[in-house]
Amino acid sequence: MQAKDYIPLIGLKSTDPELLAFFDEHNLGKPPKTLNANQGTKGMKGLPKEISFRFGFDIKNDAFYPPVSPKNDDYNFEAYVENIAIYGNSIKKLGLSPDFWEGLIQPNATYEEFKNYFSVEDGETFGVKSLTDLCVINGWFNHAKNEISALELAIKTHWELLSYMDFDKDNEFNSLKHADALIVKWLFDMKFLSLPESVYQENLSYQLKDIWDFTQKHLKNHVWISQLNQERSLGVFISNLMRNTSYKTKDDESVTLFFDDQYIKASGQWQKREEEKEKGDDKKLKEFETGLLLTDNQSKSLLEDVTQQYIDFLNNKKV
Repeated sequence: MQAKDYIPLIGLKSTDPELLAFFDEHNLGKPPKTLNANQGTKGMKGLPKEISFRFGFDIKNDAFYPPVSPKNDDYNFEAYVENIAIYGNSIKKLGLSPDFWEGLIQPNATYEEFKNYFSVEDGETFGVKSLTDLCVINGWFNHAKNEISALELAIKTHWELLSYMDFDKDNEFNSLKHADALIVKWLFDMKFLSLPESVYQENLSYQLKDIWDFTQKHLKNHVWISQLNQERSLGVFISNLMRNTSYKTKDDESVTLFFDDQYIKASGQWQKREEEKEKGDDKKLKEFETGLLLTDNQSKSLLEDVTQQYIDFLNNKKV
């Protein structure tokens, strides 16, 4: 076998006859029929044994997204070959011949060859190269040892900013659904979504149901960085909005943008919400937060603040 022979296996369902025949032919055991939410992924040794398969279900690619739960229990999900590690520390010991890597980058490649193959800038140590519409090869370079440290074949995935769970009306763990929806409204108003101009001619209100309908119709119920028409900095900004983290300014000051907190403050119910938190009744707190829906004027004012925060982020973020 050669490394390129593994490419057609990427993305196969764990119960696919082609995959089962491959595993049976090489005595690799049985792939997992499903994976549960606690497992996330499952690894299996391949051929040679140092080459390993990883099965997953929460894969940020529209061909596999959202995850499919055969029993509709939202716990057990269909599994797919997510990636195959074809080079790493354990595989180095095999001393595989150059023929094994035919058509792909050789593990003994120089850094210049690594840069050219993956089209990365000088100094970068991670590269991604598309091999097919579905499969990429990921590579890591160790400058200290001046060598490629790992190579893997993987499903082409995207950086997720908002998941399908953020737009699931039955998701009991998300008590501020309107807050997530308003991020989509802001992206729409700023024309940051990669959508036809005809879509932008439509009106999108601040109302939760309208934004949900829009997200389902035009965004497949998720927001990935590949759906934005701006630079990577916009994705970093939204990540800061969605998570309770901070970024450093050029003056070395920490700025926290956590949008959930901004949303609650915009509702005028921040103090009341803090009082509910102090009571320690999680159920009542969730009920309180679920009932917080901003008016159009409150939403408009909040998103104007976000626009200014984005400008400040671009101008003041420490590089």
